[in-house]
Amino acid sequence: MKLRPVIADDALPQFRLPKPDLERPCLVGKTRPFSPRRVKSRQLPKWIPKQQRRVIMAMLRENPHIQSASRPLHIGQQMAINLTNRMVTRGDPERNVDLVLRSVPLMWDKPRFDDVKVAVLAPDGTSQRLYFAR
Repeated sequence: MKLRPVIADDALPQFRLPKPDLERPCLVGKTRPFSPRRVKSRQLPKWIPKQQRRVIMAMLRENPHIQSASRPLHIGQQMAINLTNRMVTRGDPERNVDLVLRSVPLMWDKPRFDDVKVAVLAPDGTSQRLYFAR
């Protein structure tokens, strides 16, 4: 259940924690250096099956965006990202939502998934398609 606060948003600003401005996605928590040029798939989390890690590394080595990215690259299991909630009206203050997406298989001994729906612009720049991801 999501309840509105009793105190108005602009009242008592000294008690409100400053909200970080997420200009772009960023890694949260532990990170480590990552090199897509390495053949070994040990850089990826061990809970991913070995064959899948090999396929992921092969795809990353061939990806032009990864090759042209500024160095050094880092990898982590949590990412903070700002997403637009298209289910609320345009003037709603909760339209832009900061989320932390986690790629861990278990949380509190239960399978854990983040399900998202993402709107991606087509190459023509005018139309968009919706994609679902886990």
